[in-house]
Amino acid sequence: FPLENVAIEAPYQHVPKNLLDEHIAPYVKKNFVTMDAAQLQQELRKLPWVKNIQMRRVWPDTLMVKVIEQQPVA
Repeated sequence: FPLENVAIEAPYQHVPKNLLDEHIAPYVKKNFVTMDAAQLQQELRKLPWVKNIQMRRVWPDTLMVKVIEQQPVA
């Protein structure tokens, strides 16, 4: 079951889309079932301005990624 689609929901205020795409791209080539979503989630959480990442798989071929950005205090 190849992973065909990745849907990214993000405000793109502090985390650029191309940076997310860069980190997600190697995982897109993998199998929907065997892809290590936990590892991808940890990798994305390490990016600057990322507060949290929510991910879920949608059968049969979609990975949904929601990026929650940190908000500046000052």
